[in-house]
Amino acid sequence: MQREFNKILVFDFETGGFSTDKNGIVQVGCVAFDRTGKELGAYSQIVNNDLHIEPSAERVHGISKQACKTQGVPLDVAIKKMLSWYDRADCHVTFNGLAFDMRFLRAEAARCNLTVHEDPEMHIDMFRIMKLIIDPKILKRSLQACCVEYGVPLEKAHDATADARATGHLMFEVMARHSLTLEQLASRNIPLPDSRFGMDPMYALFCGASSVKNY
Repeated sequence: MQREFNKILVFDFETGGFSTDKNGIVQVGCVAFDRTGKELGAYSQIVNNDLHIEPSAERVHGISKQACKTQGVPLDVAIKKMLSWYDRADCHVTFNGLAFDMRFLRAEAARCNLTVHEDPEMHIDMFRIMKLIIDPKILKRSLQACCVEYGVPLEKAHDATADARATGHLMFEVMARHSLTLEQLASRNIPLPDSRFGMDPMYALFCGASSVKNY
């Protein structure tokens, strides 16, 4: 029997860089939705992380070491809270989270002696979904570019909560525009015209290009 997702958690992290050894999470952003797209609540928190913040990362999100010390909560407090949201959801949504955010969540949870209960069938990575349905020249690995393409507002790019909220709205807009369900997105069985190559939908279906079951 196919799962039905009713509690959706969209999350995003701002970090001090790309290395889970040298850098850590400096901001947690979580936004919960029901399956109709109604927002149920949000959690946003600066994290007082002892790990290094690269100057290039600070230029992107604007979170300094001083801000972490004065505005942040201890890492274990932030991760415990985030995981309490994570564990209550039956579907997790990110933008490039399988390659990025989940790596940091695992690393930070391990530092706090906490466990992340992962299930790939519960995770929708909208970056990987968008790779199937949008011209890669538009995508450019950017949430902002996808939001512009689908008319989704992104109030403050590179704020974790704003990015999470925009990712959620992007997902629901994609579902509405392409007549998809959450369960189809999670199963990676997505019958979509292959717009990346300008192919006719029926021809794409015939040649198998528009049904993708594995990332």
